[in-house]
Amino acid sequence: MAKREANETVQGLTALYSGVLQNLSMAQSADNAIEAKAVGVTALSLTATVLVIQLSDEWHGLMIVALLVLLSSLVSAFISLRINDYRSAAVKVADHPEYLEKGDRELLLQLISDAESSYDNTDKIVRCKAKFFTWSYILLLIGALLGLASIKFMIVQI
Repeated sequence: MAKREANETVQGLTALYSGVLQNLSMAQSADNAIEAKAVGVTALSLTATVLVIQLSDEWHGLMIVALLVLLSSLVSAFISLRINDYRSAAVKVADHPEYLEKGDRELLLQLISDAESSYDNTDKIVRCKAKFFTWSYILLLIGALLGLASIKFMIVQI
């Protein structure tokens, strides 16, 4: 009877461990999606900056503001791409030989704890990246609109 309860406990912990690993996988997928979008925003910010500079004959206040906003977008997108302080859920046996001495239940509890710690770290990074990405996208839109307005302003003056 005790053996059966121990097996059920291990099976329950295995299911919990699988769930934690699934959450970690989803957080890593969200991170990959944010990075892919940030690369696009980086390219668009750079392109918009170059276009505003190329299409402007003289420097005036609105154009300077547009360029500063576009450069802020570019910097924010770069920051969202550079944040990469991850912790793996995988454990090296060479670094933790005590794991080999643990029973099934204790080992699963330790692995769950390691995976949860990794998830918490990854989730914190993803949330930070999402904030920087959101700012870079908003700044790109504002900068592009200001850039168009500055070009329109120059055309009206001619």
